[in-house]
Order: sequence, then C-alpha cells, then structure tokens
Amino acid sequence: MMKLTAAARIYHLLTMLSLGANVFVPPLRVAVVALWLLWPSVAGAVSVGGYMAPDLRLTLREGAREVDAAVVGFGESRAGLVVNGEVTSNWSYALDIRVGAQVVAALSEVRPLDRDGDGQTDDLLVHRRGSLGSIIEEATIAWQPLGGIRFWLGERRIPFTSQSRVHDTELLFANRSGPADAILKGRDLGGGVELRLFDGRLHASAGAFNGDDVLREMRVYRSRGLLYSARLDIAPLGEFKTCTSCRDLPRFEVGAGVAFHPYTSFDKAGAEDVRVQDLRVSISGQGTWAGVLAAGELLLRRQRDTLSSRPESALGAWGQLAWLSPLRIEPVARFGFMESDQSFDPRTTRWLSVGLNYHPVTNTSRELLVGFEYGRESRITEDATANTFALRTQLQW
Repeated sequence: MMKLTAAARIYHLLTMLSLGANVFVPPLRVAVVALWLLWPSVAGAVSVGGYMAPDLRLTLREGAREVDAAVVGFGESRAGLVVNGEVTSNWSYALDIRVGAQVVAALSEVRPLDRDGDGQTDDLLVHRRGSLGSIIEEATIAWQPLGGIRFWLGERRIPFTSQSRVHDTELLFANRSGPADAILKGRDLGGGVELRLFDGRLHASAGAFNGDDVLREMRVYRSRGLLYSARLDIAPLGEFKTCTSCRDLPRFEVGAGVAFHPYTSFDKAGAEDVRVQDLRVSISGQGTWAGVLAAGELLLRRQRDTLSSRPESALGAWGQLAWLSPLRIEPVARFGFMESDQSFDPRTTRWLSVGLNYHPVTNTSRELLVGFEYGRESRITEDATANTFALRTQLQW
C-alpha cells in the first residue's frame, strides 16, 4: 500500500491502466477513473494498492469424460485494485475490485420461436454473452466511534473461518482449503461490528448478511433468509499475523466461529415450501516461530428442515504447514477432508496439496512470489480423482 497526493494519484492511474490494458476491461477502467478522479475531492488520506497473479494450471481427472479428462489454462488467474481511505477521523472506506480470467456465459436474451408458423410457441431462442459476474471482493464503509470498536456496512467475505479473515494474497496456496470452501464460501452484503482490543490480542466480530450469495454457492434458489455470523480470536503473545516478515516471532492464536442461517424456500408458484435451519461451527488454531507457520481448523455443520425429521450433518478439517527459509524459499503442505451428509448418504472427499514458493522481493511496499504446487482431490465415495499442477506468480504492491 502507498499514500498518494492528488497529482501522483492521476499519474499512477494512467501508468497502471497503460500497463494493465489486457487485464482491466473497459467498464472497469471507467469505474477506476471515476473513483480516482472524483473520490479525492471528498476523501482524505487514500492508500492504493493492487495485485496481479497469473496462474497456469493443468488438471487431470482419472476416468472422466474426454472433454474433462485434461484441462489446461490460466482460468485461476486474477488481478485486483485495493483502495482504502478516510473521509474523517471516524469514517473510512475500503474497496477491493478483483478481475478473474474466467468469463461466465450470462443469459442476455430469450425470444419465443414458432417453428411451424401456427402462432404457437414451439421453443425458446436463447442468447448468451460473456460476463465477468461479480467483480467486488469488498466494498465497505466503516464508522469507528472508539479506538477498538468499528461498525461496518457493505459487501465482504463472511468472517466465519480463520481463512476467511485474510486476503487472497496472504494465502500459502492459490486458493483456500477445500473443507473451508465446502462449509461456507462466498461474499455477501451485510453489516456488523468488530472489536480489536489489547493491541490486537483479541479480535471479535459479529454481523448479519443477506445470505443470497451463500445460497447461490449452495445452488439453492427461490430461498430467502438472513445469515448471522460471529467469531472470536485470541492471541495471548501478541497480534497474530501471517506475513512473511512476521513469522520469526513466537505467536499463536486460537479462535472459534459460528454461522446460523435460517431460511425459507419457496416453490415455483411463490408459496412457502420448506423452512431450514443451517448451523455451522469452526474451531481453529495457528502459530508461528522461527519462520514456521502451522495452522489447522475443525469444521462442523448441522442442518434441519420442516420437510424431514432427519438432520443433515457434515464434518471436516484441514491443516497446513510452511517454513520460510533464510533463502526465501518456502516449502508448503496442506491436507484436508470433508464428510458430507453423514446421517443418510455419507460422502467423503480428501484434499492434498504440496508446493514450493520463492519470495525474491519482500518489503513493506511490494512483494513478489513465484510458486509451484501440486494438488490432489479424491472423492472417495464416487471413486473420482483429480490431479492439478500449477505454476503461479503474484505481484503485490
């Protein structure tokens, strides 16, 4: 991150857009220009940063159809612009715009089709076009009436698991662990309160979210209900950080999170169909010392509905280990498993990832990472396996 004056802000904007012309699409460039040129007139100090992370990966699926057996490309690549600023001493804002390499085929037009000319609709003519989907990683406004209390409103990642609290650029691997994404994935609109006390030794948060994005990730449609989330993390020896320059200090942190999502599903006619109560629990621990980072998390889920008296439950866990050597070379490893629908139709999935990261540049203003990783996802119940080989770079400034 860096702080810019108005003149330097404009110069940096033009430089960034010229260098990243192939990354930022025209609508996003317009939004960036408006943000940078109009926002400084009403905002105070502004910190601007960003990241680019090209990612080339090959995925091999054993026993899959020919079209899915081998997939190679830059589909996991991403780039982003991060803006943090203060309007007054109590009011602040955060904006994280992320652009991925994948384009979603969005429905753009539907027209009736009369094949035989009898005036009756025989089929529908559907047109689709490429769309980026949601590009907002975070867009929040915060009010801090006291030093350690902060109220926020906007869109952000739900702070339920330990990995949901950190930015994508702080992860050891390109993506979050499989069990963490399986238990709760996505961002959502909402509001909440955060506490940071005793010089960061205690972090607590609570909030309410729309729940729409979470339901879409679960492929649950025509449903409505707020999601409530709370989390507490305690680091007795000092605030816990995962940055590469923070791992020499002896630190450890324990935490727990809970997410409760009561929602109602409706049928095609709009009538109430079923009511669901979805409870998720997270218990985590992590520590650093002498360049070593170790972390793990236990994840539980229990879901009840008015249609069946049988509760649906799931159990998962993941753990990871990394060591940043004096040569800036970092071997990393992660393992995880998830047992879904334990009470009726149990399904077991296991994840294994190993990799090697190299950090040639690490300082407060910019950071460069070059990494190779191998990942294996095994769906034990379905007897399906996918092997992924990835080469990625990440530049953060």
